[in-house]
Amino acid sequence: MDKYPQSISEECTRKILNQMENSIYLIKGKEKELNLGFFCHIKYNNKDIPVLITSYQIINERYLSNNDKINIINNK
Repeated sequence: MDKYPQSISEECTRKILNQMENSIYLIKGKEKELNLGFFCHIKYNNKDIPVLITSYQIINERYLSNNDKINIINNK
């Protein structure tokens, strides 16, 4: 069974669940549609830069030129 992925530990499972609970959000678009986005940090020049990653179909140039905020819904 060398070709199959190894199972993950309980600690890894906890870490994944923590990331899912604290990093993934719903983003409400202008037409009230909901899409996923998630927060993460990108390392650049020895700095952690917080970023929101989502689809360009929700937050695009037109959206940004007509809106000054992004509606984010936490799952808690």
